[in-house]
Order: sequence, then C-alpha cells, then structure tokens
Amino acid sequence: MRKTMFLLVLMYWIPDGTVGQGPQNAGIPRYELGMQFDLGYWNSVDPGLAAGVRFHYNFNGHVALDSELTSRRQDLQVNGLLGLRAGQRVGNSGLFVLGRAGFLHYGGANGFSYLSRNTVPAFDVGLTMEHYSNPMVLRFELGELIVPYGNAIVLPPPPPAVVFPPGPPTRLGTRVTTKVGLGVAFRF
Repeated sequence: MRKTMFLLVLMYWIPDGTVGQGPQNAGIPRYELGMQFDLGYWNSVDPGLAAGVRFHYNFNGHVALDSELTSRRQDLQVNGLLGLRAGQRVGNSGLFVLGRAGFLHYGGANGFSYLSRNTVPAFDVGLTMEHYSNPMVLRFELGELIVPYGNAIVLPPPPPAVVFPPGPPTRLGTRVTTKVGLGVAFRF
C-alpha cells in the first residue's frame, strides 16, 4: 500500500512539461502493447526461451514507463519487471537505456521448485533499440538480469529423476545473466 501511495504522489508531482500532451509530444503515441521473447542463460544454470507481454507508457519522447511479464514453460518460471526507459528517437529509430526492478518466481510441476525459495527479487539493466513503422514497433534488447538469490540453494530433483548422488547444496549468492530480447508492439 505504501508503494502504491508513493507512486501516486510521485506521478502527481511530475512537472506538466514532462507528462503533458503538449506540441513536443504530438507525434508520439502514449501507449505500447506487445509481445516479448527473451533468450538468456538464465541464472548461469540453463539456457531458455521466455515469452510474454510488454506494456509501455510514454511520458514524452524520451522517457517511458517500461513493464514486462514473461514466462518459461520448462520450469514454470515467471519474470515480472517494471521500471524506466530513457533515450532518444531519431526518425524511425530509437535507442534507449533501461533500468527495471521486479521478481523471478519458480513454480514447477506440482509446486516443486529446484530452489529453496520460490520467489526472488530481480533487476534488469540494458539497451533497447527500436524501429518504428506506425503503428508497429520492432524492438531488440540487450541487457543483464541481476538476481540476488541470497542464501537460496539448488535442491536435488524428485526421487525418480535422481541417478547420481547429488553434490552438497551450495549457496547461490547473486547471479548476473546476459539477456537478449526481441519484441513486437503496437502503439496507440
């Protein structure tokens, strides 16, 4: 509740020139909604493809609220991120830096997870390159996903899958994963 109130107060105090639909924003649609595909060497454990949705709210031509919700089917991993994207548009292209915070949730079959904790915080930083063909946006993203697992450990698989005796559990700590994303969005 506190975070929601803080966000509402913060948005109220953003200067009118930043949010208003003045002449400087005449050609930039406010909303973007699309599909996102991310490929990464997730958590330095295994590679995987994630698919999901992305929503942007453009404050002006340079700053946008950027949100993404993706999922991996292999281990029912859900990744939710929300943050800011800032940069420059030139003609039909744009280059942006982004910083987002969120969560990673693991919930395998029957609620079993290979981690001792099912939900951990996640942070994402990177670059986004866009090409505009109204009303469509093609997006390429290159970034780093930072996940502080803390004291979480990797658990052995369920009994039928154990072939070798598992090694001793070790603390995961913080993992940094390179992430490549491709997306298609529509602006309105």
